[in-house]
Amino acid sequence: MNIGQGPAAPRHAFTLVEAAVAMLIVGVMLVALYGGLTWCVASVRIARENLRATQVMVEKMEVIRLLTWDQLNTTNVLPNRFTAPYVNTTSSSKNNTNNQNFAVTNSGGFLYYGAIKIVPPVETQLLSTYTNDMRVVVVEVVWTNRSLPHYRKISSYVSRYGIQNYAIN
Repeated sequence: MNIGQGPAAPRHAFTLVEAAVAMLIVGVMLVALYGGLTWCVASVRIARENLRATQVMVEKMEVIRLLTWDQLNTTNVLPNRFTAPYVNTTSSSKNNTNNQNFAVTNSGGFLYYGAIKIVPPVETQLLSTYTNDMRVVVVEVVWTNRSLPHYRKISSYVSRYGIQNYAIN
């Protein structure tokens, strides 16, 4: 016993088993946190891809909505196949030689491959009296990201005597 000091205080410490159990709990929590973050990032990525596919399909349907009946049934007005980029950025750039501005388009990511089908409805969809005045328009989009194929489809009816006659004429 040293001079001037009181009795020695008892020392408390964690045992090796307690430290190992604590490290195991922290490890499990870190793995769960990593798994949760990975799932969240993947969910956001899939939601963005689906949203862009929907935007592409709606864009094509809006073009179809503005076509007249004759344009809709003409094969050279609307392409049967199309592609659309996942990311389409346009930036402004300046030409140094003559000081003119021009737009530069950069496509990033993967491509959406689409098809537009315009067919008469089958009799199971409508009565046979309407099949000459109606068309079924189907827009399909296919894309592959991270080796996984994805597919979305939207369809609508177009009538010979539809609203496009009133909006355009």
